[in-house]
Amino acid sequence: MEIGMIIVMGLLVAGFLAFKVGDVFAPWNITLMVWLAMLLLFQVQGDLLYPLGDQFLTCLLLWVPILVCTSLVTYYLLPGAPPDGDSTPLMARRPAWNGVFFNFLYVISMVITPLYLYQIMKVVMMFDLSDMLWNLRILAVYGEESYGFLNYSYVLNQVLLVVAFWEYPRVPMWKVLTIVLASIMSAFAIMEKGMLFFLLSSLLYVLYAKRVIRMRSMVLSVLSVVLVFFLINMARDYREDADPNDPQRCDDFSRFLWHLRDVSRRGI
Repeated sequence: MEIGMIIVMGLLVAGFLAFKVGDVFAPWNITLMVWLAMLLLFQVQGDLLYPLGDQFLTCLLLWVPILVCTSLVTYYLLPGAPPDGDSTPLMARRPAWNGVFFNFLYVISMVITPLYLYQIMKVVMMFDLSDMLWNLRILAVYGEESYGFLNYSYVLNQVLLVVAFWEYPRVPMWKVLTIVLASIMSAFAIMEKGMLFFLLSSLLYVLYAKRVIRMRSMVLSVLSVVLVFFLINMARDYREDADPNDPQRCDDFSRFLWHLRDVSRRGI
């Protein structure tokens, strides 16, 4: 099944690019290329990775066709799609934005993001600060406490980030920087490097779409991002090389999880 999926995805990508059905950054092309690369990686480095199960392949068969079809339909059939033969530059066709609604969401983000980080740090600061990154990771993975509306700060900052990058300079620089800071804060609260990847990839694409950088610069930037993520993993998992049977480490881990349960029950 995996070989068949690789062949079909490869033919679809080649067909879309050959007949100019969107560019390389179109959602349907990106989706196909990302999953195609992952499947190829499993074929090449299968001994180093966990084997793919039937459930994963079934989900992939549902996810990829649905996203490809819906992205094609929404792009070509909904209002705002360029007519055939229209060579108007992308930046000249950008849709209008609602500044009032953007500022409304911006104010909400500036309020709930620090509160979300405060709630996370209030729990983590109860323990040894020298293990803060380790404790943040444990809380993100094993914590059962829900912070209600504050949990939406992560997604809200992603939306604001894309709009701010795209609409700059209509969105002032100080506001862009505060959104970037809020995004980093929400990512740090849950030790999630996905936000950093989202931030950098969004910035690179906007710069490329506005013709500020070229493809070569994007490739060099991607290599830099890979290095940054490697350093982040080292910081987040800096205790991975310790003996997993170390009684002190197991005791700290158990006490932390036990305290998280007490915190959740008391609603602190």
